[in-house]
Amino acid sequence: MKVADLLPTDVLRIVYGPFKETSQTYLNLEGIADPAAGKLAIADPTQLRELHLVLRDFAALLQLVGRVSSLFIGESFLERSQEGNELIKQLIVLATFGSKMRLYAYSVPTEIANDFVLV
Repeated sequence: MKVADLLPTDVLRIVYGPFKETSQTYLNLEGIADPAAGKLAIADPTQLRELHLVLRDFAALLQLVGRVSSLFIGESFLERSQEGNELIKQLIVLATFGSKMRLYAYSVPTEIANDFVLV
């Protein structure tokens, strides 16, 4: 946050790219999810490990986005309103997806289940 206070535009740009990429990966899980069976169509241990790493990164980026949210209020509100509006729309999409899919309740390895809880 100290760096973000000094270079807010740069920090937002740096954070937003990976956030958008990992959130898209998270949203793409709908394509391999079987809600009726409560399972993901992933059996390969390598893919499970990659998913675990992406979900951990995504959880960290969600926390970071929460921390930098203070850059969108106060005297910077109008200046950064477009970026803030875009970020809020993405967070709404993610929250809707998470509550609809309930991936944390799926029958997956424990580390993946814990990652879904973090996200």
